[in-house]
Amino acid sequence: MSQPTKPSAAAGAPRGKVQLLSAEEVQQMMQQQTQQKQERMLQQEEEEEEEADNDQPTSSSSSSAAKQSTQRESKVAEPTTASPPTPALTLPPHMPKRSEPNSIVSLVIGMAGSGKTTLMQNLAMNAPTYGQRKPYTLNLDPAVLNLSYTPNIDIRQTVKYKEVMKEYNLGPNGGILTALNLFATRFDQVLSLLEKRRTTIEHVFVDTPGQIEVFTWSASGMIITESLAQSFPTCLLYVVDTTRNLAPSTFVSNMLYACSIMYKTQLPFVMVLNKIDVTSSDSLIQWMTDYDSIEQAINDECQQNDSYSLSLTRSMALMLNEFYSTISVVSVSAATGEGFNTLYAAIDKCRDEYYNEYQPSLVQRLQQRQQQDQAEKQQSMNKLMKDLNASKGQKAVLTNEKPAVASNGSDANFDDTVVSDGEEAAGYDDPTEAAAERAEYEEFMQKLSITEQLEQKRTARAAKQSEAKR
Repeated sequence: MSQPTKPSAAAGAPRGKVQLLSAEEVQQMMQQQTQQKQERMLQQEEEEEEEADNDQPTSSSSSSAAKQSTQRESKVAEPTTASPPTPALTLPPHMPKRSEPNSIVSLVIGMAGSGKTTLMQNLAMNAPTYGQRKPYTLNLDPAVLNLSYTPNIDIRQTVKYKEVMKEYNLGPNGGILTALNLFATRFDQVLSLLEKRRTTIEHVFVDTPGQIEVFTWSASGMIITESLAQSFPTCLLYVVDTTRNLAPSTFVSNMLYACSIMYKTQLPFVMVLNKIDVTSSDSLIQWMTDYDSIEQAINDECQQNDSYSLSLTRSMALMLNEFYSTISVVSVSAATGEGFNTLYAAIDKCRDEYYNEYQPSLVQRLQQRQQQDQAEKQQSMNKLMKDLNASKGQKAVLTNEKPAVASNGSDANFDDTVVSDGEEAAGYDDPTEAAAERAEYEEFMQKLSITEQLEQKRTARAAKQSEAKR
């Protein structure tokens, strides 16, 4: 027997090294092997069919051939048996569909001073320079004094930041957070304006406050983000100041924050390394692709520090390797416009990622939330029906004690037991004691009602005084 020949090395490949095949090449090889196997099986079946036709009578040849043909089809189909097709995703009516033209929303997020507003200015004013149509812009920073571009929707026209601080006695961050909360209550109007321009505008850019935690970790920020993501293809543009992240510890801390934002929102993510006109981003990109390089930089930085800082920074850098493999990284200059064509290409890639990964996950979460709400409603209904069946039309007896405040200021529990005429109250052996307790409770409720009326009058008087001052 002839010895099997060893596969020859590919042309140009160095000796002693293994040549890695791409996923497409592996798939083509598997398809060729499957096709060859099918052809051999078909040829073998045809030979067996001819031998059977020669051996068996003519009367049964047709039935035998039909039987063998059926067996042949079943055997041939076995190697190529595919999994059942995935059912089509049923989208709610308000969600965007891939087959329809939709604007893509880009949330511009980053630390204070990273260049978000300058990036927004270049995107808004110089879009035709990069072969793009004029985008639609939103400003969600209520504390900014001057903008170098004119946004289509500005939170400052709806909420007055300084008046919010003065009225609620808040500091700068509290004022921004409260202004965002107030604006989020009217965000449905923003969505209606965007819906009208869904087919005519390709890009929507949203500028967020420089206090990044105010937007990303607040309830109003999540409401705005989820509302946009449920209505339009949405992605995150995380802007990084290259000049301030040349130290490995600072870079790792910034990347850790970016990682937490990505996993919290689960939206397509683009890392925008800004200000490359001042400092090159090559070192940062090398740290993201080569762990040995950032480990050496961490060792060099932490020589003068304690071992705890060294081990912590090294551990975080090692953990972030997985994060780097799931994001797109773009180097740009918001001042000169360098790298903007690559940025637009990364945003278009996020559109496909939104439809392929984020939207199915979002629909699944919405369905789970809906099932949970239905289960809670059913549980409440079952409890109500159980109570109704237990009472059988009779007067219900309340056994749960409700805490209240006694007239003397001390805490007391009053029983809301309904006592029918001629019956003793539950928990009391003496009907007189139950009646006295009930009278005391009614007196307290009457005083409480008077107190509430006085409080309402005070509130109305204070509102009138504040309006008169204005």
